[in-house]
Amino acid sequence: MGLHLHDAGLLTVKQGTNASNAYAAQSAVGQISAGGLDVFTPPTFQAETYTVQVAPVANPQPTDWVTLQWQPGTDVVLAANRCVSVPFGAGFRAIRIFCTNGNAVADRVFRIVLQLSTDGLD
Repeated sequence: MGLHLHDAGLLTVKQGTNASNAYAAQSAVGQISAGGLDVFTPPTFQAETYTVQVAPVANPQPTDWVTLQWQPGTDVVLAANRCVSVPFGAGFRAIRIFCTNGNAVADRVFRIVLQLSTDGLD
């Protein structure tokens, strides 16, 4: 199995909203699996709490989103001014950042880096 790093770009939770734009896996890549996820967080939060949400489809509806857990019962919670790394073995097709306790008080920008399986693409 080959693995490579992929810069998925920036996900922004705009001021006054509770969810970022979504990143969806390109069809040539398939699902995001068998690697890891790094989320680089903004320098400060105020009273906000952010989690990572994923969906099993590339064009998710609101009910498709679920909170990513790094182990059973433990949500991936993002701390300010950190790189939060999450290993995973399952797959998802879309990812976003979600504010769990209301709306962002300012624009919050997160950089996403994925370690992707390249089986069949090598």
